[in-house]
Parts: sequence; structure tokens; C-alpha cells
Amino acid sequence: MQNSWINRVLRAPDWLRGQLRIAVLRAGGAKIGRRCFIRDIEVPCDPWDLLIEDGVGLDNRVVLCLNGPSRSGAKIIIRRGTYINRYTVIDAFEKVEIGEGCLIGPHCYIGDHDRERLPGRPQGDPPLRGAAIFIGERVWIGAGVVITKGVTVGDGATIGAGAVVSHDVAPGTIVAGVPARPVPQHLRATA
Repeated sequence: MQNSWINRVLRAPDWLRGQLRIAVLRAGGAKIGRRCFIRDIEVPCDPWDLLIEDGVGLDNRVVLCLNGPSRSGAKIIIRRGTYINRYTVIDAFEKVEIGEGCLIGPHCYIGDHDRERLPGRPQGDPPLRGAAIFIGERVWIGAGVVITKGVTVGDGATIGAGAVVSHDVAPGTIVAGVPARPVPQHLRATA
């Protein structure tokens, strides 16, 4: 009983800093729901293009990049009950939408754009090419996963640690590897 009280007192400064971050983001135009736990995150620009629903958790050093021209509607949408672990980057030029109840591991990169390589032109010169990313509900994304532009991940899918997802993932599928491919039933770990 006493340890519970001590833990609450020790966590109070984190909670207060999180509430301050939420207030600052809301003042900048971000739409953030209730009961969200937002730790030390970074939103370098355009917070008005951000929508976070109720009960979302964003751990330390999560970066939400909102690039390019603003359009109607949010560019990053995080649905209720989703948790995003530390050092994950979500980089949206077009749109990244993450469904309800997802778990995203640490050190992930979810980016909806890249640059076209044009012969004879400097690498940073060509324009960005983007295509929206949609992640369904109750998706589990392991540590160090990369999800590239134009990908849709179906409801209930699992993506193994370190995978690079460059094609759609069907609902309920377990994928792993580089590039990510379905894991055969006989190779899946059993609990």
C-alpha cells in the first residue's frame, strides 16, 4: 500500500509535464482527447495537423513530423487506446492513420513519403512523393519496424521486430523479415 503512494508521488512531475505538453499542443491547434499520457515527445512543426483520440499513450522521445502543405483534415491520426513506445518516429507528408488499440514498439519509423531519384539532379532536389499509410485496429508492431509509403496494415496483424513493411499486410497476418513476409504457421512461436 505504501509503495503505491510513493510511486504516485514520484510520477507526479512526469504527469504534470505531460499535461503541460498537451496544453501547449492544443494551443498550437492539435486536437488531443482526454486521458492521454504524453511524455517527452517532439512535434517540430504544424501541430494543427495532429489528431490524437482519448486514452492514447506516447512515450519518451516519440517524434511526430508533419511535413508539407496543410490540407483539410489531420495528417497524423492516432485512434483511441493506442500506445507508441519510445524513440518512434511518425513522418507524415500525406497521411498516417493508426487505428484503435494498437501497440507500437520502440525505435520504429513510419513514413509516408520518399524522394524520387532523378539522373543529373542533386539528391535533395527532387520533390517528395507520398502515399498515405493506414494501420488497422489492434495491430502489434514490434521494435525497430519500418513501414513505408502507401502501406495498409489490416486489423489484428502482427509485425515482427526489425521488419521492413513495403507492401500491404492482410488482417490477422503475422509478418516478419526484410522485406516483411507472412510467417508460416509451423515457424510461429507458441506460448
